[in-house]
Amino acid sequence: MFCPKNTYIKAIAVVLICTTISGCDRLQVPDSCLDFFGSGERPGFELLPNGMVRHNDTRTTWYRCPAGTAYQASRCQGSPLYTSWEQASEYAVEFSQQTALPWRLPTNSEMENLTEKQCNAPTLNPQVFGALDIENYWTSTRTLHNDMFRCVYYTQNGSLNCRELRTLEHPFLLVLDD
Repeated sequence: MFCPKNTYIKAIAVVLICTTISGCDRLQVPDSCLDFFGSGERPGFELLPNGMVRHNDTRTTWYRCPAGTAYQASRCQGSPLYTSWEQASEYAVEFSQQTALPWRLPTNSEMENLTEKQCNAPTLNPQVFGALDIENYWTSTRTLHNDMFRCVYYTQNGSLNCRELRTLEHPFLLVLDD
């Protein structure tokens, strides 16, 4: 294959620079969790009936689907709800009344405990939480800055932001109150 001389020299220069400068490994992007976990691979989780899953380390029980979707035929079906923080909190109360189980929005630390640090996009195991879009998801944690803001967890990279206007519309997960 013919490669123009200038292109060839530039390619060699990039390789030489990257191999001689320490820290080039920081430029590597982690694998997507969609590719990282094989079919049925759910380390750290116990599957429960009715679309629920237990995180073994924290013993928290989660609904596997975003609110607004239903777990049927081994997958989440329907469209996730995008609501304000108040509407998400109200939905958790209504869902609790309908199921007779104490559901609520997860805390920041509960969301962080689910984070798969070796992969991203999404940072949650898709074999456990298969229907999650790359989005900001509401948490129950309130911000100390101002009552106008609430916290969200970004599934692209597992980051938290506690300066999100609570009137914005985002999806959310539900966790059982122990």
